[in-house]
This record gives sequence, C-alpha cells and structure tokens, in this order.
Amino acid sequence: MSETGRQLVTPGTLVAKGRYKLEEGVFREGDEIYSSVIGLLDIRGSTIRVIPLEGPYIPKPGDRVIGVVTETQFLGWMVRIRAPTPSILKISEVPYKFDILKGRLEDIFTVGDLLYAEVLSVNEVMQVKLTMMNPELRKLVGGRIFLVDPTRIPRVIGRRGSMVSLLKANVCPEILIGQNGVIWTRCNDPEREELLGRILRIIEREAHTSGLTNKIKSLIQEEIGLGETRKIGRRRKEVRRKRPRRTPTH
Repeated sequence: MSETGRQLVTPGTLVAKGRYKLEEGVFREGDEIYSSVIGLLDIRGSTIRVIPLEGPYIPKPGDRVIGVVTETQFLGWMVRIRAPTPSILKISEVPYKFDILKGRLEDIFTVGDLLYAEVLSVNEVMQVKLTMMNPELRKLVGGRIFLVDPTRIPRVIGRRGSMVSLLKANVCPEILIGQNGVIWTRCNDPEREELLGRILRIIEREAHTSGLTNKIKSLIQEEIGLGETRKIGRRRKEVRRKRPRRTPTH
C-alpha cells in the first residue's frame, strides 16, 4: 500500500477480513479484523496493523531509545525514557571495563547524561532493562533534543526510512531517533536546527494526512534547496580529487 493509500481509522472500525498476520493496533473476531486504536491502517502483504496516532510510550525489547540518567545505584543507573516506570542500565550492559572494588560508576555516566540505548527486556510489571552492548549505542554529547509524541515516530521515520533519510540528506546529517519520541540532532547550524524543529511539528500535527513526504520536500526546497547538502558533499570530494599530488623536492 502506498503512503497516499493509508487510511485513518478509529477503534472498532472493520479494517479487513481473512487470514492476515496481526500486529499492533488490531484484533480479530472470527474472520473479521478490527482496529483497536485511532491510527493509520497499514497492510503489507499478509500483515496488517494500525499505527496509533495517540498514546504513551510502551517499551518493547529491541526499541532504540534516548534517555537521561536520573540516579546512580549499586552497579547501575536509573534512566528516564518517557515510559510509565524508570528503566535500569546495569554496568554489565555497558561496554566498559569496570573495577567493582576501585571503580566509580560516576566516572562512566553521571546524573544528567543523555544516553542512546536499547530496551533489553520488559517484564510483566513494566520493569525495563536497557543495554548499550552495541557499537551504535553511546553517550550523547552536545547537540539538541526534540520531543514528539511517541506514536508519531513511525511517521518521522517513514516507510523504509524514507522521511528520516530525506531529513538527513537535506537538513541535518546527524539525527538519532528514539522510539520513545526523543530525537537528538547535531547540526552545527542554528537555522537548520530550527527548520528541523518546524518539520517535526508538521509531521506530528499532520501524521494522519497523505502526501506528507512531498509536503516536507517542498518545504525543504523552499528553505534551503532540495539536495543541497548532497551537492556540497560531492563538491568537496571533487575538490579533493582534483588537488595535485605533492611530489618531494630535491
């Protein structure tokens, strides 16, 4: 189904019949499948779901999140990730050597540090454990944070990453998106940061509308010229290739 074909549905709407694999936002009664939330109907082959347009962040194993350290505990840290309960990051889930007898956890992370982590597990009472045992996960230094409704994150990412790829290529190449609705960016350009903030507000406000990617493309074109970032990068590479090699003098 194309982006323009996504349909806005409400709880109780009949969305399909037949043998579909059910994902989030839908339930089955006999041969009929209904929406359980307000959201966008998304059918891909034999899989059906409704992407919710409102609601809190409910963590799931494998989610990448951005959170802030709120407390140092015995052999770990408490991290706030906008979930109903705080999460825990154990020292065993951090890729740093640590001497239990002589080391200080504050030498690794301290209160106020911003972390890009992954949800390792969630138990039945919503206790969340995090991990950073992946080279892509790290402490975030500098940059700027934007908050959006967690239910809008699929729209910020776009189908097959189309929206976030558009933003990285044309607005700011350094963007990290947390499934918990926290977005970190380091543009080194206040005007582009402000443009990114405006775009995120548009996506959040108009997530249910069709043609949103084209609308964002038009806005970028008006503001800075679509593809300008890529062109600048290509010109720099061409200049480096054209520079004559230095030869040793005798």
